[in-house]
Amino acid sequence: MRYGYSQFIDAAIDSQDPQKSFEAAKILDACKSIDRRIARSRKHASSQTGPGRDNRELIASLKDDENVQRHCQTLTAVQQSQYLKLLETAAVGGTLGAASTHYHEVAVVQRQDPSAIPWQLGALTRDANLGDITAIKALGCDKIGAALSEKQRQTYRAALRIAATGGRAEEHASMLAEFCGEHSDSVAAVDTRAVQKLLTAIERVGTDYLENR
Repeated sequence: MRYGYSQFIDAAIDSQDPQKSFEAAKILDACKSIDRRIARSRKHASSQTGPGRDNRELIASLKDDENVQRHCQTLTAVQQSQYLKLLETAAVGGTLGAASTHYHEVAVVQRQDPSAIPWQLGALTRDANLGDITAIKALGCDKIGAALSEKQRQTYRAALRIAATGGRAEEHASMLAEFCGEHSDSVAAVDTRAVQKLLTAIERVGTDYLENR
């Protein structure tokens, strides 16, 4: 019998529950990089030995990662292959953050073509309006947003740049705004009420969910 994460992944797939599907997808994503993470931690730990060095936190973190690794080893190749499908279930079901995660995981040719993934544009728009900065950036700056009106795109770009000047989402917005530099819209030219509504949503969401995706 398989234990660890295997049972949770199966249960999420069977349930078709959006939130459980997103949690399962995040587990699969973490498992893809756990071996590299442990290797880096061990290398760091080996360089921190010697008199006067307190490695207790580092050792505890490494043990936690090794426990995650054991759980990851219960996954089958079939379960691991369900990553995008789980993200799709979560995104279509309205779980905030799943649409933009899926968007960045699929091939560039798919993510830039609104017809390639029929639900993608609608899900990104919904999440952008709920304060997902990554979705706002995609619609305002990437080719996928070309399906929207120019006024809508300007609104997303304006909100992104204003968010980059302060607030809980400042650091993430600043990073994303760099990729939108070719646009020079005037904030005065957009719907300021719509921009403010987006900024309120961004502040409400913050970056907590982004850091834990």
